[in-house]
Amino acid sequence: MKKVKVCIENLAEFARELLDNLDGNCIALTGNLGAGKTRFVQEVAKNLDIKERVISPTFVIMKEYKIISDKRFKKLVHIDAYRLQSEDDLKVFKIKEILENSENLIFIEWPERLGQETLKSCKKLSIKNISENCREFSY
Repeated sequence: MKKVKVCIENLAEFARELLDNLDGNCIALTGNLGAGKTRFVQEVAKNLDIKERVISPTFVIMKEYKIISDKRFKKLVHIDAYRLQSEDDLKVFKIKEILENSENLIFIEWPERLGQETLKSCKKLSIKNISENCREFSY
């Protein structure tokens, strides 16, 4: 597992590097509340020239953003699984279908709520708060 210290002034560069080297289309984001999971997704969205304001999907579970300037992906899908309660929720939100579409770039917060089988194709990215402006990313 690789660990990298990333401070706010380097976050855009780290997001671009991770995006450029991404093998697959799904990243499972783990970290404590306030670790910077949504902030990281916002930085990726900037790298993809998404102009729409990216916000945490905590209360709506999932937000989708159209990607115009990327050759691999057509849509960024940001999922916050914290409020999901059962396997039935996966069906309602069609999460398995979203994961199977290689044109979707998917970020899942609180992935442990979805189960290992659902997430087998996702890359794991853990974010740990080490200071006010710096995080440790493990992947």
